[in-house]
Amino acid sequence: MNTQIEQGLDVIGVSKIYPSKNGDVFALDEINLHVKPKEFVSLLGTSGCGKSTLLRIICGLEKATQGKIMHCGKELTGPGADRGMVFQAYTLFPWMSVSENIQFGLKQQKINTKNAKEIAAHYIDLVGLRGFEHQHPNSLSGGMRQRVAIARALANNPDILLLDEPFGALDMQTRGVMQELLLDVWQKSPKMILMVTHDIDEAIFLADRVALMSSRPGKIKEILNISLERPRDYHVKTTQKFMEYKAQATELIRTESMKLLKGVQTGA
Repeated sequence: MNTQIEQGLDVIGVSKIYPSKNGDVFALDEINLHVKPKEFVSLLGTSGCGKSTLLRIICGLEKATQGKIMHCGKELTGPGADRGMVFQAYTLFPWMSVSENIQFGLKQQKINTKNAKEIAAHYIDLVGLRGFEHQHPNSLSGGMRQRVAIARALANNPDILLLDEPFGALDMQTRGVMQELLLDVWQKSPKMILMVTHDIDEAIFLADRVALMSSRPGKIKEILNISLERPRDYHVKTTQKFMEYKAQATELIRTESMKLLKGVQTGA
């Protein structure tokens, strides 16, 4: 294996089967993917295609039925501090303030209180929440809560940030703002990011590459290399190049959706 591959993340022949009394459910089928350090990759596909399952396997929250995950030349067999994950559902501790939520993982790493507060303050600034340090989650909007979740994940300084539809529960306007915020944060604090989404515009707008997945069992059908210039803002969504990428992705996703629909209709 060459040095460049060792420095990245490699998903090698990963399949996932869920046993069931009604017959095994094949969620993923021979997934192979290489992600470079500091690269932003979107996983895009129909509902139920295994996107989130793949992310959970990479995070170490689930085991692959076959295949393996390699990072920096080492196999990942469980959760680790090298990976941070943000879910669609809000996962903040309601009894803790914004700052305390962000400090939680740092204190688990035995970082002293003074340093933990300083690190939390840095990421609070980074996600635009200065002035809300002492607020509790129930007093924040959905978008603000997800900013805290992203700040908490970044504060632990992971090599890889895994995002499982983090903006899926937000309204369209807030979602657009959060997409631009995420790009700004990523450019200021570069990390490898893998983001699951079913939103075609979001996938293209954010990523360096978009991995398009088939309907179940999930396979990577195609990878789009997104050559839109960075830094990006919402204006890029109206460009001809963006629309070409969108048309290409839409056609593949539509084809997979029709396969899924026909399978349901025939009982396949």
